[in-house]
Amino acid sequence: MIDFDDDLNALLNTDEFATNATYALQNGSNGPLVGILSNEGEETPFGEAGMLTSKPVFAVKTSEIPDEFGEGAELLIDGQRFTAASAPMSDGAGLSEIVLERE
Repeated sequence: MIDFDDDLNALLNTDEFATNATYALQNGSNGPLVGILSNEGEETPFGEAGMLTSKPVFAVKTSEIPDEFGEGAELLIDGQRFTAASAPMSDGAGLSEIVLERE
């Protein structure tokens, strides 16, 4: 059997690609998360040409995300404040993406 957990641990190493974050939930609990912040561009319809907007996403090991984590949770990543725009979306292989909004 393939051990995806070892692969995820290697990928989410803060000496490589990952970064540390701190979350604060609406119920008052908080804690650390390790993940990869990406800021992909996304084209939004706007007139004939469209407009390119950023779509920050934080990829985190699914097993590390608290059950109560959902839309409205706050994240501090690399000194930047974000709010979760939705609940984490699992890829089914151990990684979840959290779509973010900048504060």
